[in-house]
Amino acid sequence: MNRPSARSRRPVFVGGAAMIAFLAVFVLPFAFILLQAVKDRRAANRLDMSWPETWHFWENLVAVIETRNYMVLLAFFNSIVITVAAVT
Repeated sequence: MNRPSARSRRPVFVGGAAMIAFLAVFVLPFAFILLQAVKDRRAANRLDMSWPETWHFWENLVAVIETRNYMVLLAFFNSIVITVAAVT
């Protein structure tokens, strides 16, 4: 039986370590943010990765958009204008 050498197994371990690092650095923080966004204020203040008891996604989204006289929508529009102008 031919066993793979340690040299041929190294890319598998490096790839696996890279995937774990990618998940820890990029995916986990976004998952945490999205999970906190669907919780009510009291549950979100606990800062844990538990599922919410009640889902408040739509109410939270509306509250964020209405904050500071719809400033998020203005910032989003400005970003679109700048991006389109830069690409054009």
